[in-house]
Amino acid sequence: MDRADPGSLRRQVISESTVEAGPLGPWVDDMVNVTQVLGAGKLYEMGAAEAARLRAESPPLQDVPNVLLDRPYAIVPGWTTRPEKFDALVARLTAGGRNGGRAYYVKEGKIYLDKECTQVSEQADPQARVFVMVFDDVLSPPDRTAPQLDSDLKAVRRATGQEQLDLLGYSMGGLATRVYLDQYPERVGKVMLLGTGNKGSRLGKLGARLIARDIQWAMRMAGLTAAHLPAMEWMGASNRDGRDNPHLAALNDNWDHQVAQTESLEIVGGKDLPTASSGWWPMAGGDGMVEASSLEMPGVPVKLLPGKGYKHHGNLPNDSDVYREMVDFFGWQPD
Repeated sequence: MDRADPGSLRRQVISESTVEAGPLGPWVDDMVNVTQVLGAGKLYEMGAAEAARLRAESPPLQDVPNVLLDRPYAIVPGWTTRPEKFDALVARLTAGGRNGGRAYYVKEGKIYLDKECTQVSEQADPQARVFVMVFDDVLSPPDRTAPQLDSDLKAVRRATGQEQLDLLGYSMGGLATRVYLDQYPERVGKVMLLGTGNKGSRLGKLGARLIARDIQWAMRMAGLTAAHLPAMEWMGASNRDGRDNPHLAALNDNWDHQVAQTESLEIVGGKDLPTASSGWWPMAGGDGMVEASSLEMPGVPVKLLPGKGYKHHGNLPNDSDVYREMVDFFGWQPD
């Protein structure tokens, strides 16, 4: 599906923007915003570089057990997340022919043999357990990906003959999972939200303002275009409770219903990397993208994992401690 023209979208954003200037005026506000987003972005890049160094020294997930899965396990990707993000996790789960011996990729209600979704699987192995969702566009926001998730999970149920599916919602994929739970009647098994900013991300709010103000040079430095805005409007927040984000406020108001649609739900994330904060201080502990306090929601366990390296937001699926949390939470059996 073609994306909206970035130029026309940006003009629409500017005309509809409700960005308000502070007491010192829009120019000063813009410069403060640019400084903050580029500074936070630099810290994020440093965390990513450390994780890349670890990967070069030793492949991830080499110190964790092989496991057997009782149920199909669906991986729901986040914003800008491509299937390759989960290669190490998929390789560990399917090692030695376990759990169907391979991953399947699910897009638009069809099951594929390849990440590019060009080779349709005529009949998936009923013993297959590992399924990676692939959405229409890596920039699509949760209200656009949730209907796709509904179609994709139906395809997994048909292929495996099992109604109860366990889900990993990674990053914004956790929000897509929550929208699905909110809007569709099918109950699921266990759900883990990994690195999901349930109350938003300050970095997302800063980036959205750059686009709304059309600060082209800063957008280029931050790697942003107008096409990023719909998703950033879902992830951005200026307050720690996320109430200034209408998408998150509405979703969080129905949290109890979403949890009730699951067998159980757990939230997992990092806490030790410097992260742009929506609180009084500009930085707080988190995973470099989502501060730890934004993960938390009432009535469910939250596992904040110490450390750096693979605890970086973009590398959480490669972290051994995260994997061990999955083993415990989903009830996978070491083999």
